[in-house]
Amino acid sequence: MPTEYSKSQAFKITIALCLAQFCIAADIATLSIATSSLIDYFQSNVDDLKVVGTIYPLIGASLMLTSGVLGLYIGWRRMLIAGLCIGVLGSIAKIFAPSIDWITYVARPLIGLAGVAILPACIALVIGHFPAKKHAQLFGLIAASTGLAAAIIPILNGFLIDTVGWHAGFVTTGIFYVITAVTATIWIPPLVNKPPKRFDLKGAAISLVGMICIISGLLKAPDWGILTNQSSLPIPSPLSSMSPALIFIASGIFLMMLFVRHERKFDQRYQSALIPRNWFTNPRLNLGLLLLLTMYVIFGGLNFTLVAYLQVGLSLTAAQTGIIVLTFAISLITSSIITPRVFERFENSTVACLGFGVCITGAFLTVVSTGTYTFEGSIYFAMVAFGLGLGMLSSQTVAIITKSVTKEEAERTGGLQATIRNVGLAMGIAIVAGSGQFAMETNIREQVALQVSPTSQIQHHVDSANSIPYITNNVLSLYLDGLNIDREKKQFLMDINANARQINFHTSLYIIMFFGLIGMVTSMRLRAQK
Repeated sequence: MPTEYSKSQAFKITIALCLAQFCIAADIATLSIATSSLIDYFQSNVDDLKVVGTIYPLIGASLMLTSGVLGLYIGWRRMLIAGLCIGVLGSIAKIFAPSIDWITYVARPLIGLAGVAILPACIALVIGHFPAKKHAQLFGLIAASTGLAAAIIPILNGFLIDTVGWHAGFVTTGIFYVITAVTATIWIPPLVNKPPKRFDLKGAAISLVGMICIISGLLKAPDWGILTNQSSLPIPSPLSSMSPALIFIASGIFLMMLFVRHERKFDQRYQSALIPRNWFTNPRLNLGLLLLLTMYVIFGGLNFTLVAYLQVGLSLTAAQTGIIVLTFAISLITSSIITPRVFERFENSTVACLGFGVCITGAFLTVVSTGTYTFEGSIYFAMVAFGLGLGMLSSQTVAIITKSVTKEEAERTGGLQATIRNVGLAMGIAIVAGSGQFAMETNIREQVALQVSPTSQIQHHVDSANSIPYITNNVLSLYLDGLNIDREKKQFLMDINANARQINFHTSLYIIMFFGLIGMVTSMRLRAQK
C-alpha cells in the first residue's frame, strides 16, 4: 500500500515530479522554437532539424523497455535524479555545440538518455507514492506541466533566442534541470521495491536492436523511399530495388517477434521479463497502449509541422510563434487539470473518444486558418481545440493503462508507456511530417515540369534532386540569385515553393485527422470491453 503523506509532503512530491516532466517538455519546446535560428546559424535546413528532432524518440523508444525494469534494481528516485543530471550535461553540450551534427549526435542523445530515465521513474513514483484514486488527477497535473512548458518556454526562450541568440534558450533548460535535480533529491522519498529475480539482458539487447531498426526505417522512409529504393546506399542484389527503410522496418518487426517469443519463455521461467507474458493477452492494456500511441502520433506530428510552417513557411519570429503556441499550451494545461474532475463519472474510454474528436476539429480549423503567406485569427480557436483534446487524452490514456493491470505491475508499465510514447513521436514526425514532405515535393516537381522550360537550370536541378528541402524564402531567394534568375521568374518560383509548403502543412493536418479517427474507433472498442 502507498504511504500516507501529509498534504505538504504530497504537494512537494507532486511538484518535483511535475518539474521533471516540465524539463523534458521545455527541452523539446526550446529545440522547436529555435528551428529558424539554428537553420540560419548553421546554414542548415528543416530536413536537418527533422533528424535532430527524431534522435530523442529514437533513443527513448530503444531503451525505455529496459529502463522500465532497471528502476526496480537501482530505485526509481535514484534513476530520476540520474536522468536529470544527464539532462544538465545534454544542455551544456548544446550550448557549446560547434555544428548541427554535434547537436544531432552528441547533445540530443544525452537528452534522450535523460528522458529514458525520467519518464518511467515519474510514472512509477506516482503509482508507488499515491493511492489509485489519485492517479488520474496526478497524471493530469503531470501532463499540465507539459502544457506549462509549452506556454512559458516559447515566450521566454523565444525572446532570448531573438534578442541574445539560440544558445540562451538552452541555458534556461539547463537551469531547469539543475533546480529539478535538487528538489527531487530533497522532496521525493525513495520507494522500497523488490528487484526481479533476474535481469533479462538478452531481451534488452533484442528489443534495443529491433526498435532502432523500426524507428530508423520510419524516420528515413521519406528520404529512402517507402517501397522502392530512392537512396544511394549500396544494397546488394536481389534487394537493390527495395527501399532500405522497408528493409529496416521488416528486420525490426522480425526482431520484435523474436523478442515477444523470448519474453514469454523468460517470464515463464524467471517471472522477471521486461514485459510479463500476461500483458500480451490483456485486451484492455493493448487497446490503451494503442490509444497512447495514437495520441503521441498526433502530438509529435503537430508539434513539428506547426512550428516549421509558422517559422519557415510564414517567416514568423520565435516570439511570434510562441504566442500562437501559448494559446495551445494554456488550453492543454486547463484541460489536463480539469478533465479528471469534470468527467469523473464518465468512463475513461468515453472521455478519450471525445478528446480525439476535439483534436480532429482542431486540425480542420487549422487547415482553414492558414494560407500561403498569412494566417487567420481563427488559428487561435484551432490551438484551443488541439489543447483541449490532447489535455483530455493525457490523463485518460495513462489511467486506462494502469487500471488494466495490478498495482505491482502498474509501476512497471512506465517503461512500456514511455516506449510507446517515443514510438508515437517518431511516427508523428515520420508519417505526419513525411506525408507532408512527399506532397510538397510532388507538387513542386509537377509545377516545375508544367511551367518551367525543360532546358532550364531549375528543371535540371529539380529532376536530379533525390529530395527537395523545406526551406525559407530567404534561402530560396539566395539560391535563385546565384542562378541569375530574372525578377519576374524568381517571384514565380517563390510562389510555387510557398504554395507547396502550404500543401505540405495541410496534408500533414489531414493525416492528423485520420489518426484522430483511429483513436475514436479504438476508444469505442475499449468501451465495449468488459
